[in-house]
Amino acid sequence: MLCNGNECGKFKVISRPLSPVQIMIDQEQLKNVKNFNYWVSMTTNDPRCTHEITSRIAMAKAAFNKKKAVFTSKVDLHLSKKLAKCYIWSTALCGAETWTLRKVY
Repeated sequence: MLCNGNECGKFKVISRPLSPVQIMIDQEQLKNVKNFNYWVSMTTNDPRCTHEITSRIAMAKAAFNKKKAVFTSKVDLHLSKKLAKCYIWSTALCGAETWTLRKVY
């Protein structure tokens, strides 16, 4: 059975054009879903990954706000940069290797 936390019995088809797919495991039909959370990333039908990117930006802002006192204090600039990479950039870019790259005109 395909399980990811509380996502048991669900699957995600990524294809063009979308075609109906039925998958049976142990005489149980799995449900095809539009969005699927896998670890820390959300897979959707949107090839631009806009939902995932906006979600990650929001998480990075929340991570900054949690440590705002540290970043706005008189901490050494070099240390502040290291902390930002550790707390903010790691949150923002987690799962970025699955995002679709495209050229914007």
